[in-house]
Amino acid sequence: MSQPLLKALPRIIAIIISLAVSLGGILLLGWDWRQIIVLYWLTNVTVGVTALIDISRSDTSTSKYNMFGNISPALLRTLFCVFFTAHYGMFTLVHGVFVFLIVSGNFFTPAEHAPIEYGPIFVSWLLMLLAMVIARWSTPQTRLPIDTAMMGPYRRILALQLSIIFGVWVIVIFHLPSGAAILLALLNTFFELRYTRPSPQ
Repeated sequence: MSQPLLKALPRIIAIIISLAVSLGGILLLGWDWRQIIVLYWLTNVTVGVTALIDISRSDTSTSKYNMFGNISPALLRTLFCVFFTAHYGMFTLVHGVFVFLIVSGNFFTPAEHAPIEYGPIFVSWLLMLLAMVIARWSTPQTRLPIDTAMMGPYRRILALQLSIIFGVWVIVIFHLPSGAAILLALLNTFFELRYTRPSPQ
């Protein structure tokens, strides 16, 4: 297996699992597009957790943020993990407020659907999180540059946001039925494949 494909394998696995879980929820549990965007918001957390894994085993030797040049690798990784958790966590929180305003019908869409059952969504997300963490740990360690490991997740979040904003806009504007959740799942897969790239060594 080529090195670029090997590095991309965890991301490809995550995208496939996400699509499979989404379609399973839609076809077997009757989810509509609201459950799907909640699931994709939870995926933000998955991306953050796997980023922390990458940061914790990253290469610190080329970091432009080690301005003093004498910070130990372990301390620098710890500082990066703390900063990333705070910054990315705030980003995810703001994104979550936006998502839950949409699904509640208080912003952009009318509240015309039955209440959402969050239990199946949360369980599905936990299974996705577990699968992604296992895939990340079982992939041979590539020791990404620490700067790359920290910044990489934001590119995938762009894909998630584009799929949510564009997909919900299409569903609402064209008055598509709840089955249009499949459209949203496919859009998310397209954007993720388009904007997710293997990170360089």
